[in-house]
This record gives sequence, structure tokens and C-alpha cells, in this order.
Amino acid sequence: MIDPEQLLQLARRELAAGGHGAPRQVNLRRAGSTAYYAVFHALCNEIANTFGKGNDEAWNLFYRALDHGATRQRCESLDPRLAVSFQDFAHAFVELQQFRNRCDYDPVFRITKAALDRTIRDAADATAGLREAGGDRKVEFLAYLLLGRKRKP
Repeated sequence: MIDPEQLLQLARRELAAGGHGAPRQVNLRRAGSTAYYAVFHALCNEIANTFGKGNDEAWNLFYRALDHGATRQRCESLDPRLAVSFQDFAHAFVELQQFRNRCDYDPVFRITKAALDRTIRDAADATAGLREAGGDRKVEFLAYLLLGRKRKP
């Protein structure tokens, strides 16, 4: 498993890499991307532990089953019943993925230390909130992100 807490620590180290001066944009971009991946891997871990626990092969299949784009779309159109408990996570996931895309693919995007610090805190809050959530609603939320919903005929 890729440890989301270690990814958050790595993002924080990249943020601090410049000391008191202006850090290099490459360090800030790497940290922004890493913050998103902390949340993504936290979600993969929760899915695998919920649906594949006790069977290493099944655990690995569930861990690798999540699609970035489909997950973002499902978070954007979250079922109102699930939104009560998971709206903050869903919003953070979408925002962090958009930030990561800008970090990785927008050649003129510039990041400030303050914006990156907020992003890393948002990622830490999202992973903690997901980890601490429990019950049937969490299972339903994870299944929804993994499988989606069929449209009613």
C-alpha cells in the first residue's frame, strides 16, 4: 500500500524545500501533485480494506480499480443522501484533482507557498475525514465511487 500520510509528509517537505526564500516552481508543482495522490491513495486504501480485506488478490484488485476521471465525475454529482456525510471529501477530491492537473500539465501555472500550504491542509483534512468516517453510509459512498449508479429506466 502507498501510505497517504507519507505522501502528505513528502508534500510538506517539498513546500519547505525553499526555506524562507521563494521555492522553485518545480518543487511546488511536485508537492501539489503529491497532495492529490495522498487523497487518491487514501480512497484506494479505504475501498480495498472495505471490499477486499482478507484476500490479498481481491484487495489488490479493489485497490487498483478506481478511475481518476470517473471518481471526479461521481464526486461532482454526488447523491444527496451521501452528500450529507461526504460532501466535504467529494469537494476536496475534485478541487485537488483540478489543482494536480494544473501542476502537472499547465506550463504557465504558478503556485504560491500559501496556496500550496492550504492545498496540503485540505488534502490532510480529506484523508482524515475519510479514514474516520464509518458505517453503512461509508460503504455505500465507496461503492458509489467505485461502481457509480445505473440510470433509472
